[in-house]
Amino acid sequence: MVIFIAKSSSDPDGQIYNYHWQFNSDKIIDSGIVIWSNALEGFYKITLTEYGGHRYGCKNQTNLSCN
Repeated sequence: MVIFIAKSSSDPDGQIYNYHWQFNSDKIIDSGIVIWSNALEGFYKITLTEYGGHRYGCKNQTNLSCN
């Protein structure tokens, strides 16, 4: 099980309105906290896009290896 938390993120222009998680370009979850327990062994690209202040998206990506 992996827990992703984006709630501590901040936007200098104001409040963050939406968190958009994408797992390997297919599974999409809109939440500040994600508990991901169905990962099979392998590599995953995880993208978090945060929308805040002026409604522009700030995108962050990481790779996760599950074994």
